[in-house]
Amino acid sequence: QRRRTRVPRGILAGILNDQLVEGSPNGIAPSNLMRLPVPSLWPDILQKVKAAGLNAVSVYTHMGLINPAPDVVDFNDFRALQPLYDAAKAAGIWIVLRPGPYINAETTAGGIAHWATSQVAGQLRTNASDWRAAWQAYIQGIIDETVPNQITQGGPVIAIQIDNEYSQNPITNAEYFVDLEAVYKDPSSGIVV
Repeated sequence: QRRRTRVPRGILAGILNDQLVEGSPNGIAPSNLMRLPVPSLWPDILQKVKAAGLNAVSVYTHMGLINPAPDVVDFNDFRALQPLYDAAKAAGIWIVLRPGPYINAETTAGGIAHWATSQVAGQLRTNASDWRAAWQAYIQGIIDETVPNQITQGGPVIAIQIDNEYSQNPITNAEYFVDLEAVYKDPSSGIVV
Protein backbone atom coordinates (compact mmCIF):
# COMPACT_ATOMS: atom_id res chain seq x y z
CA GLN A 1 0.00 0.00 0.00
CA ARG A 2 1.28 3.43 -0.92
CA ARG A 3 2.14 5.71 1.97
CA ARG A 4 0.70 9.20 1.66
CA THR A 5 2.61 11.97 3.40
CA ARG A 6 0.73 15.04 4.52
CA VAL A 7 2.48 18.38 4.12
CA PRO A 8 2.10 20.83 7.05
CA ARG A 9 -0.40 23.69 6.82
CA GLY A 10 0.28 26.46 4.36
CA ILE A 11 -0.93 28.01 1.14
CA LEU A 12 0.19 25.10 -1.02
CA ALA A 13 -0.47 22.24 1.37
CA GLY A 14 -3.36 20.95 -0.72
CA ILE A 15 -1.44 21.28 -3.98
CA LEU A 16 1.60 19.54 -2.50
CA ASN A 17 -0.51 16.72 -1.11
CA ASP A 18 -2.49 16.25 -4.31
CA GLN A 19 0.20 16.75 -6.96
CA LEU A 20 3.61 16.10 -5.44
CA VAL A 21 3.30 13.51 -2.76
CA GLU A 22 0.38 11.61 -4.30
CA GLY A 23 2.57 9.98 -6.91
CA SER A 24 5.67 9.57 -4.75
CA PRO A 25 5.81 6.92 -2.04
CA ASN A 26 8.64 8.82 -0.34
CA GLY A 27 7.31 12.39 -0.41
CA ILE A 28 9.86 15.10 -1.16
CA ALA A 29 13.44 13.81 -1.39
CA PRO A 30 15.65 16.84 -2.13
CA SER A 31 19.30 17.38 -2.98
CA ASN A 32 20.98 20.59 -1.86
CA LEU A 33 22.85 22.69 -4.45
CA MET A 34 25.06 25.41 -3.06
CA ARG A 35 25.74 27.48 -6.17
CA LEU A 36 24.27 28.14 -9.57
CA PRO A 37 26.71 26.62 -12.07
CA VAL A 38 26.93 27.46 -15.74
CA PRO A 39 23.29 27.43 -16.92
CA SER A 40 24.06 25.05 -19.78
CA LEU A 41 25.01 22.40 -17.19
CA TRP A 42 21.63 22.42 -15.43
CA PRO A 43 20.01 19.74 -17.63
CA ASP A 44 22.87 17.30 -16.99
CA ILE A 45 23.01 18.04 -13.25
CA LEU A 46 19.26 17.66 -12.78
CA GLN A 47 19.09 14.48 -14.86
CA LYS A 48 21.74 13.03 -12.53
CA VAL A 49 19.75 14.17 -9.49
CA LYS A 50 16.70 12.39 -10.92
CA ALA A 51 18.75 9.27 -11.75
CA ALA A 52 19.93 9.20 -8.13
CA GLY A 53 16.29 8.79 -7.09
CA LEU A 54 15.73 12.31 -5.83
CA ASN A 55 12.74 14.40 -6.82
CA ALA A 56 13.69 17.90 -5.65
CA VAL A 57 16.61 20.28 -5.30
CA SER A 58 17.15 23.03 -2.79
CA VAL A 59 18.95 25.88 -4.57
CA TYR A 60 20.56 28.98 -3.13
CA THR A 61 20.73 32.19 -5.15
CA HIS A 62 23.43 34.71 -4.33
CA MET A 63 22.54 38.36 -3.76
CA GLY A 64 26.14 39.42 -4.38
CA LEU A 65 26.11 37.91 -7.88
CA ILE A 66 22.60 38.88 -8.91
CA ASN A 67 22.63 42.35 -7.29
CA PRO A 68 26.28 43.48 -7.77
CA ALA A 69 25.56 47.19 -7.24
CA PRO A 70 22.72 49.26 -5.77
CA ASP A 71 19.61 48.96 -7.98
CA VAL A 72 21.42 46.64 -10.43
CA VAL A 73 19.66 43.28 -10.61
CA ASP A 74 21.01 41.00 -13.34
CA PHE A 75 19.52 37.63 -14.33
CA ASN A 76 21.57 37.30 -17.53
CA ASP A 77 24.25 34.75 -18.41
CA PHE A 78 25.44 32.68 -15.44
CA ARG A 79 23.02 34.49 -13.13
CA ALA A 80 19.96 33.32 -15.06
CA LEU A 81 17.30 31.38 -13.18
CA GLN A 82 15.12 30.49 -16.16
CA PRO A 83 17.50 27.79 -17.48
CA LEU A 84 17.37 26.20 -14.02
CA TYR A 85 13.59 26.32 -13.95
CA ASP A 86 13.32 24.95 -17.50
CA ALA A 87 15.79 22.12 -16.84
CA ALA A 88 14.05 21.18 -13.59
CA LYS A 89 10.68 21.06 -15.30
CA ALA A 90 12.08 18.93 -18.13
CA ALA A 91 13.72 16.53 -15.65
CA GLY A 92 10.67 16.33 -13.39
CA ILE A 93 12.53 17.84 -10.45
CA TRP A 94 10.92 20.19 -7.90
CA ILE A 95 12.76 23.29 -6.63
CA VAL A 96 12.92 24.77 -3.15
CA LEU A 97 14.39 28.21 -3.83
CA ARG A 98 16.56 29.75 -1.11
CA PRO A 99 17.34 33.37 -2.10
CA GLY A 100 18.27 34.79 1.30
CA PRO A 101 19.43 37.64 1.16
CA TYR A 102 21.66 35.78 3.63
CA ILE A 103 22.16 32.24 2.36
CA ASN A 104 24.86 30.59 4.47
CA ALA A 105 28.04 31.01 6.43
CA GLU A 106 30.09 29.23 3.77
CA THR A 107 29.98 32.20 1.38
CA THR A 108 31.54 35.63 1.83
CA ALA A 109 29.17 37.80 3.87
CA GLY A 110 26.68 34.94 3.69
CA GLY A 111 25.91 35.87 0.09
CA ILE A 112 24.89 39.43 0.93
CA ALA A 113 26.12 41.83 -1.76
CA HIS A 114 29.44 43.45 -0.92
CA TRP A 115 28.08 46.90 -1.65
CA ALA A 116 25.41 46.36 1.02
CA THR A 117 27.97 45.28 3.62
CA SER A 118 29.95 48.47 3.04
CA GLN A 119 27.21 51.03 2.26
CA VAL A 120 24.43 50.17 4.69
CA ALA A 121 24.91 52.13 7.91
CA GLY A 122 22.27 50.17 9.82
CA GLN A 123 22.81 46.65 11.06
CA LEU A 124 22.29 44.00 8.39
CA ARG A 125 19.52 41.45 8.88
CA THR A 126 17.50 43.77 11.08
CA ASN A 127 14.64 46.12 10.30
CA ALA A 128 17.04 49.05 9.72
CA SER A 129 15.49 51.16 6.97
CA ASP A 130 18.66 51.34 4.85
CA TRP A 131 19.08 47.55 5.02
CA ARG A 132 15.43 47.13 3.98
CA ALA A 133 16.06 49.47 1.03
CA ALA A 134 19.20 47.48 0.11
CA TRP A 135 17.45 44.12 -0.34
CA GLN A 136 14.24 45.34 -2.00
CA ALA A 137 15.41 45.31 -5.65
CA TYR A 138 17.06 41.90 -5.29
CA ILE A 139 14.03 40.26 -3.69
CA GLN A 140 11.69 41.86 -6.24
CA GLY A 141 13.89 40.46 -9.01
CA ILE A 142 13.70 36.97 -7.45
CA ILE A 143 9.91 37.33 -7.27
CA ASP A 144 9.63 38.47 -10.88
CA GLU A 145 11.75 35.55 -12.13
CA THR A 146 9.94 32.99 -9.97
CA VAL A 147 6.22 33.85 -10.22
CA PRO A 148 5.68 32.20 -13.63
CA ASN A 149 7.70 29.17 -12.52
CA GLN A 150 5.69 28.20 -9.44
CA ILE A 151 3.92 24.86 -9.25
CA THR A 152 0.60 26.73 -9.49
CA GLN A 153 1.69 27.96 -12.95
CA GLY A 154 2.93 24.56 -14.10
CA GLY A 155 6.50 25.27 -13.03
CA PRO A 156 8.89 23.41 -10.74
CA VAL A 157 9.13 25.84 -7.77
CA ILE A 158 7.30 24.38 -4.77
CA ALA A 159 8.65 26.60 -1.97
CA ILE A 160 10.78 29.63 -1.17
CA GLN A 161 12.82 29.80 2.01
CA ILE A 162 13.46 33.39 3.01
CA ASP A 163 16.79 34.13 4.67
CA ASN A 164 18.78 31.33 6.33
CA GLU A 165 20.57 30.47 9.58
CA TYR A 166 18.45 33.08 11.27
CA SER A 167 17.59 33.99 14.84
CA GLN A 168 14.55 36.15 15.57
CA ASN A 169 16.05 37.41 18.80
CA PRO A 170 16.34 40.36 19.53
CA ILE A 171 13.06 41.85 18.32
CA THR A 172 14.72 43.86 15.51
CA ASN A 173 15.68 40.54 13.92
CA ALA A 174 12.09 39.30 14.16
CA GLU A 175 10.86 42.54 12.60
CA TYR A 176 13.29 42.09 9.69
CA PHE A 177 11.93 38.63 9.07
CA VAL A 178 8.37 39.98 9.12
CA ASP A 179 9.35 42.71 6.63
CA LEU A 180 10.99 40.19 4.29
CA GLU A 181 8.12 37.74 4.55
CA ALA A 182 5.59 40.51 3.86
CA VAL A 183 7.16 41.25 0.47
CA TYR A 184 6.61 37.64 -0.62
CA LYS A 185 3.15 37.35 0.93
CA ASP A 186 1.86 40.61 -0.53
CA PRO A 187 -0.97 39.52 -2.85
CA SER A 188 0.39 41.74 -5.61
CA SER A 189 3.71 39.84 -5.61
CA GLY A 190 2.14 36.76 -7.18
CA ILE A 191 4.11 34.41 -4.93
CA VAL A 192 1.94 31.64 -3.48
CA VAL A 193 4.54 29.00 -2.60
